[in-house]
Formats: sequence, structure tokens, C-alpha cells
Amino acid sequence: MNAAAIDPIARRRELRTRWWFPDHLVISPLWRDLRDVIRYARGQLLDLGCGNAPYKPWFESRVDRYVTADFPPVAEAVQVACDTERLPFRKASFDTVLCTQVLEHVPRPWLAACEMARILRPGGMLILSCPQYWVLHELPHDYFRFTPYGLRVLFPERDWEWIEHRQQGSTWAVIACALWQSFQTFGRGKRLLAFFWNPIFILLDRLWRNSNDTTNHLIVLSRKRE
Repeated sequence: MNAAAIDPIARRRELRTRWWFPDHLVISPLWRDLRDVIRYARGQLLDLGCGNAPYKPWFESRVDRYVTADFPPVAEAVQVACDTERLPFRKASFDTVLCTQVLEHVPRPWLAACEMARILRPGGMLILSCPQYWVLHELPHDYFRFTPYGLRVLFPERDWEWIEHRQQGSTWAVIACALWQSFQTFGRGKRLLAFFWNPIFILLDRLWRNSNDTTNHLIVLSRKRE
């Protein structure tokens, strides 16, 4: 029996990737891409803004040490409670930083970007994801959305080697995301609607791609040697 069969939280995470789940067009591509970039992780890894550390089972077998950190109040899985803009780690402490869906909740993301650069060793890897479109959430701590050009301002090529940049979803994924998030009062009925409509959104999103329209970004960067 797998963990998802006995752990309600793991079960819910697994359900969110199913095609009939309202968040499928956002969550499933993100998780697929995160699994694919596990190969870049190595050495001492910091999961920054980890929450319940849902990706730890994926990454920890690839690294020597897996450290979790988040802004307080923190979940049980968090080892270090800290401010993302002022990390309590020495310079060049980590070989990998994993930061997923966190940057939009940081009031001054440019400071967080500088801190990630500071704590990474030269040649260290940053695996980061953040939304270009998503409904307001974790209020009132929801401050920003990011474009590809904004990410290059935060992580400039003079300091970082851009290895991968992936966008999760296109126009129809954005439409589906906005639609299902607007149906908050439908409860379980929203899943029934998604059962019929998500296959159409999935097909349309594959047929008509628009590189200027996406729900989410995932980037893999290497810290340049000084």
C-alpha cells in the first residue's frame, strides 16, 4: 500500500494531478516538470518556503542533506523558521536551493533572490517556480506575479547561468484556472463540472499554444563562479 492510500494529505496531493480535478491544468504540469528536474539537485539542499515539504520524498534520495525552512508560523516539517529576505545561513552553505510557489508571498522578492545567491556555492543550483497567473491566496501575504522578463531582472545572467525555463500551460490553462477558482461556492459540484470540461481545456491548451500566456514558470539556474 502506498503512502497516499493511508495519508489524507498525500491523497489530496495525488488527487490534484488527476484530469478531473479542477486544478489539474496547473498542478499536474508543474509536478511533472519538478520531477523531471530532480536530476539537477545535489549535495546540501535547502527547501526554502517548504510548507509541509511535499517534494521531500522526490528530492531527498538525490542529495546528501535536505534542510527545510519557512517563514513562521511553520508546519511540523519545517526545521528552520526564518525570514526569506534575511536567511540565517552562512555564505555558500548549500549546493541546491529548491523554492516552489514562494516568491509571490515575499514582500521584497529582490532581497530573497540576493539571499538565494548568497547561500549558494559557486556552481550551485537553484530550482524555482512561481506563478504568472493565479487567484489571490494565503491572504494578505500575496504580493506579486511574475513574467519571464521579471524573473531575468531578479536573476540576471551576469550572476546566473539559465539552464532551463519551462512554462506550465498556455491560454486555455489560464482560462480553466480562472473559471474553476471563480466557482468557489460550487464545492464538490466544481469537480463534476471539471470532469466534463477539463478534457476540452486540456485538448485546446495543447492545440493552441501562446508563449505569452501561462499560469506558471519553472526555472533551473546555476550560480556563476565569481
